[in-house]
Formats: sequence, structure tokens, C-alpha cells
Amino acid sequence: MSDEIPNPDTETKKSISLGDSINVLTEITETKDLIISYVKQETLGPILALKRKIIFGVVGALCYGFGLLMVSVGLLRFMQGEFHVFHGNLNFLPYMIDFFATLILAIIFGMIAISKAIKSKG
Repeated sequence: MSDEIPNPDTETKKSISLGDSINVLTEITETKDLIISYVKQETLGPILALKRKIIFGVVGALCYGFGLLMVSVGLLRFMQGEFHVFHGNLNFLPYMIDFFATLILAIIFGMIAISKAIKSKG
């Protein structure tokens, strides 16, 4: 076993040919296209399939929120105008009552909506 220093001229050099680099670029491009098509299929596909239900859900939630706001303002104006007990030192009380009444209504209607959704799904 001799410890010879390798001569760079005598060693076989590995070179990458143009054909090999084109194959690598083709593989990278195909992999990228495969990943993009997979992501589109697994994310956009289900969202587009549920598009109609999502639109109706958003419109329904906006209508529900607007209606709850109108009921809340109406209740507040009713308490401020009709009950003279709330004048003077107790002028904050209608706001507190209105807040908790609106919160209770929102919870009740939310529970009703969720129970109906569960029943229709099962």
C-alpha cells in the first residue's frame, strides 16, 4: 500500500452533461406542478363545493346580527322613554339591562341554530 498523491490528470473526472441538467430541471418543474395541483385540489375544491352554503351562512349571520342590533336599540329606547325610574342616578341601568338581555338573546338563538344544524346533519 503506497501512499501516493493522486494526480488530478489521471483521475476520471465526473462531469454533468447538458442532458442530465435538463432532466433535473424537468423533475423539479414536474414536482412543483404536482404540488400546486394537489394544493388546489385539496383546498380550493372543497371550498368551491361549499360556496353556496358559505354564502347563505354569511348572509344569514349578517341578517341575524342586524336584527339583534335593532332589537337591542329598540329595547334601550323603550326603557329610556317609558320608565322614568331610570332618570337621574340610575341612568346607566337601561344600558346594563339592554346589554345582558341582548347577550341572553344571542346565546339562546345561537343554541337554537346549533341544535338545528346538528339535527339536520344527523
